[in-house]
Amino acid sequence: MASLDDDRELLEQQVSFFLKECPSLLNDLRRHLDDTPNLQAGQFAAHRLKGLVARYGIAPITQLAQNLENACRDGNEEEAKGLFQQLEPLVLNLHRALHTAAQEHRE
Repeated sequence: MASLDDDRELLEQQVSFFLKECPSLLNDLRRHLDDTPNLQAGQFAAHRLKGLVARYGIAPITQLAQNLENACRDGNEEEAKGLFQQLEPLVLNLHRALHTAAQEHRE
C-alpha cells in the first residue's frame, strides 16, 4: 500500500486488473509450456505475470516468475515446466486472497 501513497482507488484498480489478467496469463503459460512448447511466448507471458505479482511485494512469487522468464529465455523447457508447476499454485492462492479481499471490501 505504501507504494500507492495510500490511494485506495488506485489499489482497487490494480487488484481488479490482477483478478482479470491473472487467469489468462496462467492459461497462456500452461499452453506455451504444454505439448509443443513455445518458450519465446512463455517468456513474454512470464514477464507479464512477474509484473502483475511484483506490485504486491511477495518476493518468492516474483522470484519464481523471474526464474520462469529466465528459463524460457534460455530455452530450458524442463526447468520452465518445473518452475511453472511451483508458481501456479502460489499465484492462484494470491488470486483467491485478492478476490476475497475485494469482495469483502465491497460489502
